[in-house]
Amino acid sequence: MSTNQLIFDSGTILLPAPFALPFQLGPNLDVRKYSNIRILAKDFEPAAKAVGIVLMAREGSVAVELGERLLLGGGAHHTTHVYDVPGRELQIFIVEIGGPKKLQLLLFGLED
Repeated sequence: MSTNQLIFDSGTILLPAPFALPFQLGPNLDVRKYSNIRILAKDFEPAAKAVGIVLMAREGSVAVELGERLLLGGGAHHTTHVYDVPGRELQIFIVEIGGPKKLQLLLFGLED
């Protein structure tokens, strides 16, 4: 039986602008036991300018960007995406920000 587990909860965070990019959000996450992951991103200020989020899978010294850049803002209140997990660790990066942003990220893993 498959089960979902919460891997990471950013809590409600305020991202000031500008700051040095890319910016890693949270620690490196161990995702070895999950077949796929789901990221849920909630924007508390959807009318504000967009923020770009990238998920990076790491296997040793090799890093691979998962899917497309997630854009949050510009009218979108939330977004969710599911990815296969090809590596041992996962990193979440803020790669662009158009202005101050208040958001929350939740990451779930599916364990078979």
